[in-house]
Amino acid sequence: MTVNVDSWLKSSDYFLDAAQRMIRTTGNRAFLRGIVGEILTLRQLLRTYGKRLHADSARLEYLGSSKKGYDILLAVNGKEIHINSKATSTRTSEGPRWVRAHGRTYAQVEVDKITHIQRIKARTDIEETLRYVFVDMVEFPKTGEAKFYVLSDREATSTLSNVYRHSRGNKRRPRTPDSDDFWINRKDLEKFADDRLLRLGGFLR
Repeated sequence: MTVNVDSWLKSSDYFLDAAQRMIRTTGNRAFLRGIVGEILTLRQLLRTYGKRLHADSARLEYLGSSKKGYDILLAVNGKEIHINSKATSTRTSEGPRWVRAHGRTYAQVEVDKITHIQRIKARTDIEETLRYVFVDMVEFPKTGEAKFYVLSDREATSTLSNVYRHSRGNKRRPRTPDSDDFWINRKDLEKFADDRLLRLGGFLR
């Protein structure tokens, strides 16, 4: 089924323009962060893969918060990937920071019942069709654009389970021992930088 790329692009641009105006007016970057990150990802997909999406076999679906475990479905030439968008509008002295990450998304986390120390190792249940797009939308209120980092589920599991282990492993979390909240910084994702989402095209070959 051919994707109406022009219509998708116009709708994405319209939404993002309104969101940018709302953020500028209210000064609140956080309340629209999730959906804006998803639509920024969607728009860049359309910009980069628009020609391929004209194929009869192409599919594009935006699911957002439908609880399917991913936000966007992209299918080209009989191959399908599921995209989970993770956005941040938080800036630190070290660059953007994703502050609402959860260790169990990327790692196996076990809490010792006596010591309450977490034991952490990489997940083994890799979803081969799942991709993560981390969206740095810190400059979005000014420019209307974003920066992107693209990881497969395997890459995210390997890389971010280590990030979580280094920040939380072999430690007791004093207030909530079972909590798996942690931060992801730009330095953790730098080698996956991909502002045109070209790595997704490689996965679709």
